[in-house]
Amino acid sequence: MNTTLWHEIEKFDFDFPLSEYSFSTRLAYENYWTEAYTKKAIEEYKKFMFLAATSGVMVSPSEIVDIVWHQHLIFTESYTDFCKILGKQINHIPSTHKKEENEIFSSARKKTKELYEQNFGEQPKEFWEYNSIDQIFDLKASKYNFQLSLIYGVLGIFILTVFNVLFFKKIFISINNPYFLIVLISLFVISIILLNIFNNKKLDDILNRIKDNFIIQNLSSNELVFMDYNQLKFVIHGYVNYMIVSKNLKTGKNETIEFVDDNLETNDIIAKIVLNTVKEYRSINYKLLLDNLLSKPILNCVSRSVLSIKDVVEKSTSFMKLFIINLCVLGFFISLALSRIIIGLTRGKQIILLLVITIIIVVISYIFLTVLKNKMTSSLIPNYYKKQIISKNKSEYSSWNWNYFLLGTSLLSVTFLEMAKNYMHVNNNIQHSTCGSSCSSCGSSCGGGCGGCGGD
Repeated sequence: MNTTLWHEIEKFDFDFPLSEYSFSTRLAYENYWTEAYTKKAIEEYKKFMFLAATSGVMVSPSEIVDIVWHQHLIFTESYTDFCKILGKQINHIPSTHKKEENEIFSSARKKTKELYEQNFGEQPKEFWEYNSIDQIFDLKASKYNFQLSLIYGVLGIFILTVFNVLFFKKIFISINNPYFLIVLISLFVISIILLNIFNNKKLDDILNRIKDNFIIQNLSSNELVFMDYNQLKFVIHGYVNYMIVSKNLKTGKNETIEFVDDNLETNDIIAKIVLNTVKEYRSINYKLLLDNLLSKPILNCVSRSVLSIKDVVEKSTSFMKLFIINLCVLGFFISLALSRIIIGLTRGKQIILLLVITIIIVVISYIFLTVLKNKMTSSLIPNYYKKQIISKNKSEYSSWNWNYFLLGTSLLSVTFLEMAKNYMHVNNNIQHSTCGSSCSSCGSSCGGGCGGCGGD
């Protein structure tokens, strides 16, 4: 192995010069990758390019490595400088999926694996065998989705309500108030309690299946803070407070943050961007600072990576079954209440109290289902880190970022807390767009494919 060349490749900084939408930021943002996964994918790309430069034979990237390669090709100046270090121009050869190419590319993939293992050891499956984040979690995808389940749920409530009115009207009439309401409320409360116990058990089972994968084991403190609060504002609060404590920033009058010093003792890109943003204005209202920072791609990488994890779990068969069970149980109680209302109306009875209780049941059911949807990322994974990972190796999690995740807003300085508390409303409803770019790589998912590379 040419260790001199490899050390030069390792030192190459893909994010130089620093910018708000640098290489790694763009890579993570467009592919909904976590911070650690992005760094490791870049490392695997460097290893691949080392093989391409030194092997003298055609080598072929994995789908994940190919995504990084495509991204690097867009950064033409960086790619040119990188190839100078490699000592040759590495050409990208896209696959045309012709039959005669299959054997060539198959042979190249086998050779790549052999060369990789000779130089770097075993190839990590997460980057060389799996083609997406979904495959890393190894959760079978459900054929149903939330929209379809809710439509079926509403339809089921309607059908069950009509059925009750047509065939069980006499039974409903025979149960006088307030006994009907007492029984309805009592059974509903008991069902909520039992469902919560059942849900926790099933969600724990799902967590146990996914907790050892690369993504979950390598979450950043920022990603976990976002999970805890479901808002990027809390990530920003932590960074601003850190720089106030470090004397780089200070609080001013009328909820302003003022620039003091740019001698920042950290290589954290987010910290530098926060500091540079305040430095540009010298003094800025905190609300305006939050709005400015919330638009930065590097901060949105945090939320997008968490949403990709949430998306994979929600779309799994295990979770959808759990959600449908909850929907059916809660829908049953809603249909009972609606049936009673309709029967009461046909008999000219007072239904105001029943209507109010029905609305309360519907609202509680909606909140309960929403909490269930968010529980894996908003509760189970953060608690797993606090109780299982960090507690067993506290020395590795002693930085301010990790202390902020563990202690939350209680870590904020008194002067800054007074300002920040006006922007600490916790949003438990994560608004979620479908993750995944339309075509992030030239892989089979979008019909391109990448066969391999060759050197001139």
